[in-house]
Amino acid sequence: MADIRPLTTITLPASRAQQLHELARRADDGRGGKGITVSELIDRIVNRAIADGELPDSTPGCSIWSNDHHLVCAKLGEIMLPVMLPAVARDLASAILGHLSPPSKATAFKLGRSLLGIKRSGKGIVITHLKNPGAAPAKFTTTPGIGRDLARQLDKAADEAEIHVV
Repeated sequence: MADIRPLTTITLPASRAQQLHELARRADDGRGGKGITVSELIDRIVNRAIADGELPDSTPGCSIWSNDHHLVCAKLGEIMLPVMLPAVARDLASAILGHLSPPSKATAFKLGRSLLGIKRSGKGIVITHLKNPGAAPAKFTTTPGIGRDLARQLDKAADEAEIHVV
């Protein structure tokens, strides 16, 4: 399976794009300085809308949920991960969070017979899924902001899976 970079172009009036760049330049970077990318600025706007209930806490192109068997299921783009115990989903969420800020070392994460590799690539995060030994790897590329969203959604699904345990 090919590495699919789910990117799109948004057309704005030049004056509005200039304003977004200015907002990003002035934004607190979270490390005591100023300046973030426009993509990070949009992440903040979307996350504020999720927190305010204006958008659902989901990531288009990805599905993360708890099933009737108290397990967490996740599909990242075209990659369907093996079902996970809630604790394993939380460990995966933690591993993703560990790659939000560079530099970070590639992490291997075992899921049943599958293996996930998580690493930084430029400003993004690449999650590589090796379904079986010798199989061609599938890749899911995303931004740190969406990686943070996926980690939060994995934790939430793990909580829901545990709530359903009788």
